[in-house]
Amino acid sequence: MAPEVDHPGIRALFESLVDLSAEERAEALARAEHTDAAVAARVTRLLIALESGPELPPVFVFDEPEGADRLLSDGCVVSTPIGPVRIMGLLSDPARLSVSQVYEAHHTDAGRIALKLLPEAGTGHEARRRFLAETEALRSLDHPHVARLLSAGPIESGDAPGCMGILTRFVDGQALDEWASGRDAGEIVSVVATVARAVHHVHLRQILHRDLKPSNIIVMPDGRPVLLDLGIAKFLDPKGPNPYATIGRSVAGTPAYMAPEQLTPTSARVDYRADQYALGAMLYELLVGRALVTLSGQSEAEMYRLKMGARPPALRGLSVRALAVQAALVAASPHAEDRYPAADRFADDLDRAASGRPLSVRPMGRARRLLLIARRRPVAAIAVTLAVAALTAWGATFVVAQHRIDAARARAEARFSDTRAFAHWAIFELTDQLSSIANTTVVRHNLIEQATEMLERLAHDPFTDQELLLELIEGYARLGEILDEELGDKAGATARYEAGRLLLQRPTLRASPEVMLMQVWLDFLIMRAHDAPGYRTLPKEKLEKAIRSMDRIQQARPNDHRLYRYRARLYWSLATYYRLNDGPAEKAVEAMDRSVADAEIALKIAPDDSFVQLTWSYARFWRSSVYFHVDDPRYLDAIEDAIAAARTLEQLGHASAGWHTSRAMLMRCRVFAKQVDRAGFLHEARPAIQIADQTAAQNPDQKLPNRHAEIIRINLARATLESDGLRDAPLLNEALEWAREGWAMWEQRSARGWATADEQARYPELYQKLIRDLENAVAQ
Repeated sequence: MAPEVDHPGIRALFESLVDLSAEERAEALARAEHTDAAVAARVTRLLIALESGPELPPVFVFDEPEGADRLLSDGCVVSTPIGPVRIMGLLSDPARLSVSQVYEAHHTDAGRIALKLLPEAGTGHEARRRFLAETEALRSLDHPHVARLLSAGPIESGDAPGCMGILTRFVDGQALDEWASGRDAGEIVSVVATVARAVHHVHLRQILHRDLKPSNIIVMPDGRPVLLDLGIAKFLDPKGPNPYATIGRSVAGTPAYMAPEQLTPTSARVDYRADQYALGAMLYELLVGRALVTLSGQSEAEMYRLKMGARPPALRGLSVRALAVQAALVAASPHAEDRYPAADRFADDLDRAASGRPLSVRPMGRARRLLLIARRRPVAAIAVTLAVAALTAWGATFVVAQHRIDAARARAEARFSDTRAFAHWAIFELTDQLSSIANTTVVRHNLIEQATEMLERLAHDPFTDQELLLELIEGYARLGEILDEELGDKAGATARYEAGRLLLQRPTLRASPEVMLMQVWLDFLIMRAHDAPGYRTLPKEKLEKAIRSMDRIQQARPNDHRLYRYRARLYWSLATYYRLNDGPAEKAVEAMDRSVADAEIALKIAPDDSFVQLTWSYARFWRSSVYFHVDDPRYLDAIEDAIAAARTLEQLGHASAGWHTSRAMLMRCRVFAKQVDRAGFLHEARPAIQIADQTAAQNPDQKLPNRHAEIIRINLARATLESDGLRDAPLLNEALEWAREGWAMWEQRSARGWATADEQARYPELYQKLIRDLENAVAQ
């Protein structure tokens, strides 16, 4: 049966109905029949096919063109967004020029580049959507092993009017399969591990490549692989920032390396693990010398059956090749749930294989595969069991039934254990990785939403026990902290805190020191999320009560790093209360000293925990602030300690390191202003602004770094105005410029809805008064 070609209205109607319930679909189709009965009938057939499982006709083709000629000739010069470039040669297969064409070109400054061209006229909506999606995907990626985007936009040429183009750095090398020919297994495994980590980087941006194959991986002469061609990439959040995200369910990719779930447009979810299948299939082919599954022109349904039924043999032994093949078979398991939880886990096992160490997982054995078949096809499993029972004695039947019950329970517990491990990874490990990557605000929000859904599912799982409930509660707390402190989403943070507190009220949750610990901590987080800037509304009595509770819990959990981290936060909140409310200076200093001491203990117990690292740095900054404001003689050492802590965060890869550094440098500026050291003040002030601006630029969608760049300027301007020794004309003019820039940033922040009610009430008057005072000082 030949693929059907799209009528202009079919795709739009199909996509509008595909995710609706049966009742909603029926109502919408009834309305569509009055407009165009033929279109409604075609869409009805598609929807029936969609729900019929793997037995599907060939893929429905959405307006792909049938053929095209080469658009640009060698030597011609075309106008691009980065200036004129000269075409050097065609890189695409001459027989496949219908959708896009790739050329090698030369630019005066950029040198050798690759130009991917899409002819605007004569191509369909789907081709244009894919082209724009590739542009957005490349724009969001910054990795040494992913092709680097130079620019994208209109390409003007007399031979090819009205075209769009993507310009990337030219990658000179060989396709992966050509490069691998004749090389030893260790080299091949190392390169594929590097590619797997590059793919993991792509996945962290919520992007699914969908067309991983040897020709899309170029190995450079120095052995470095580079990932190319995101032309059919899919953004997994269609409501996210990319307006060209794939919508609906269509088959896309190269069949030999496509996961079974990609081969049919059913409602089965296609996620990151589909790319992992392609990596495993490629590695198997490179190491064994034959394809994982032999395909030759079958329909999608036939290819699906072949891939699901494939049982390629694994190599035995502990050689690099044998271990890597075993890892490849795990990555390329027919069922997505049997693969690695993420591409970087596959890379980790390839590292183990390269060094001859045992893998973390192994391919499906026959017994486990039979158990999984029983789970996935319960009706068939029951029928087989009944047939066996009819041929056996009662005693044997009882034994078989008991074994089946035990096996089912074991499978359920294993599934739950795997899900639990994956949830722990997503909450406690992947979030740490994202904290070191700039420009991931939307990705982190999406991850938090997905992790929250995972927590909710686990919370309702029948195997949820006391230990897991406490992990879920901590997971909600950690997600809330990221939303509150890094993304500035207090409403989202409060929702997570409340969800955690709701789990604490479960009647099945037995009282324990750990339960009490989480109760105290969540109460504090909820109180803090509703707090105005500066901790002005945190009641001292509640803080002191929470600290006393932590002291009692310490007797039962003396080695729990969370206790020390939580108490460090409580102490510095108490110290800030004393400072802002004119409390006793010695009380503020004592509280900050206790905070730093607790943070130090937490870091010794859990040095790799990113939350502990941040608390350790924060505590040092707030200690320097308190020491300075109460004029403690140790404030100079405390400021240097805060700067050193911020630089440690930078070495650890924290995205907020610049924020910490510039705040500590602001403290230095206040010291120089107090000491009337003009040169020292300017030496610190300008870099502090620059670092704050860089951090904000790297995180344009996060309000806290942008707020900090604003606050740095305002505080430096105020310090200049308040220091008689710094009030010379040039510095006052520069301070006035800082204040005006801070005001402009405030207006932008307010317009984006990033200002709290407290800030809206106080900041405009404070900022305008500062600007007026500086203008008067300059005029004098």
